[in-house]
Amino acid sequence: LSGPDQSMAVAQHSLHAVLLPNQQVLVTGGIDGTDSAVRVAQVFNPLNDENREGLETNDPATKDPIFATVGTMQEGRALASATRLHQGHVLFAGGAGSPAASSMEIYNYETQQFEQVDIDTTMTDGGRSQHVGTLLGDGSVLLAGGVSDSSTNAPVVSADVIKIGSRSESGVWSASSLPVNGDMRAP
Repeated sequence: LSGPDQSMAVAQHSLHAVLLPNQQVLVTGGIDGTDSAVRVAQVFNPLNDENREGLETNDPATKDPIFATVGTMQEGRALASATRLHQGHVLFAGGAGSPAASSMEIYNYETQQFEQVDIDTTMTDGGRSQHVGTLLGDGSVLLAGGVSDSSTNAPVVSADVIKIGSRSESGVWSASSLPVNGDMRAP
């Protein structure tokens, strides 16, 4: 890819790229050139790439940039998890810090906005970064491992299952955290 409309808005590393139901890719988070957490969110639209065979259009009115900015995260999130939920929304959890972030937010696929998640309980080890988030069959998300403090890289040996609840009219999601029995230490 080349050209001014095919560049990302922010140079960043340690970012997230999540495939959305419309085949666009949400690109956000990570760390920029000043070691700051990135808040800008963009979508990559592969269907507008003129170099792809069979997808070329000659109508300039239908051409969007390859990368388009779609909003701003509520918090810059580096080394967080990004998990696509069944409805196409994306849950962002945790992130680097001292201590690591324990907050969450959801990218609402339908509104293209980031929305707050109010969690009614505290996660087992507080915040975490460099962890994994995995969608479970019932729609909840397993958050496991990671570190609790980016300055010391103190490992987290616990896991939490996050149950996403309903969305209020004001765009705030409810959620609860259920600790997983046992820990992840090797026997």
